Amino acid sequence: MSSTKDKIIDTVTQMLSNNIGFDEISMSSLAVEVGIGKSTIYDYFTSKIDLFMTAVKKLADKIFCATKDFDIEEYTFKEAFIKQLITLYELKKYKNFGFNFFQNNKEYIIEDNDEFKECIDNIKSIFIERFIKIFSKGMSEGIIKEVKDEETSLIVNILIQGSVICSDIDEEMDNRIKAEYIYNGIVKMMN
Repeated sequence: MSSTKDKIIDTVTQMLSNNIGFDEISMSSLAVEVGIGKSTIYDYFTSKIDLFMTAVKKLADKIFCATKDFDIEEYTFKEAFIKQLITLYELKKYKNFGFNFFQNNKEYIIEDNDEFKECIDNIKSIFIERFIKIFSKGMSEGIIKEVKDEETSLIVNILIQGSVICSDIDEEMDNRIKAEYIYNGIVKMMN
């Protein structure tokens, strides 16, 4: 069972995910939504900004955890590649949140901006690390040819950026089918 503090954070996180900005969230309406008194919120958080930043950090942690939700070693190169690419596509649901959040709430996050930049950089680093590991798996399985580490890093960076952009092109297409197209293209390109 989740604590009152967790319920408060989860409610604000959900509001933020739905692109409700800082100025639109009142402590009174939040208290009603959670089913508590307004003063109870202040038992857990020193200010609205404190609550807001805690909720944003929790959302960032969710995104961070989603980037590495399976053990690459348990899968073949193809399975791991497709699974990781689908994970990347699924993070798209946070893209609008991220854009709107930073556009609508800049004045409230100035002091913590470095922390959020670091969080985003960590997520990107984990994707890069994981795809490099997946590519190494493909090389050891003989599916793709051996390339230098710096070439793999460049390919992975292009893959990640291109996949995020391309995920918007055909939103009706199943993510697995998109991932298989990209997998087939990578195998062809790297042989």
